[in-house]
Amino acid sequence: MTTITATTTACRVLARLEHAWNSADGDAYGRQYTEDATFVNVDGLLATGPAAIAAGHDHIFSTIYAGSTNRMHLVEAVPVADGVIAAVSRNTLDVPAGPLAGVRQALVTSVLVGGADGWRISASQTTLVGAR
Repeated sequence: MTTITATTTACRVLARLEHAWNSADGDAYGRQYTEDATFVNVDGLLATGPAAIAAGHDHIFSTIYAGSTNRMHLVEAVPVADGVIAAVSRNTLDVPAGPLAGVRQALVTSVLVGGADGWRISASQTTLVGAR
């Protein structure tokens, strides 16, 4: 796989994640992950599998991040093995109200894997940029 193909693939996955977030659709968000995926959020909490990832996102979409928008910009996509891409994105989250109101950025490192059902995320870790 070339870097150009890895970039295109990672951008497509990010577009699906961004759409799911901005639609406040936890199920769609969770469907972007493999069955054994791990997701570490900005607070270091671990969720495993698409159902847990979806449930966690459903919760935040209806509470602390209600009405928020998230813009995901690919920083880098590197093919590391056949069917495996390491991707880094810069995510800009805009929260309109509540205790976390404001704009903040995070860097997200994800491992994407290709399979019969397309490209999904196998592991993802989010790091908040700057202080809260």
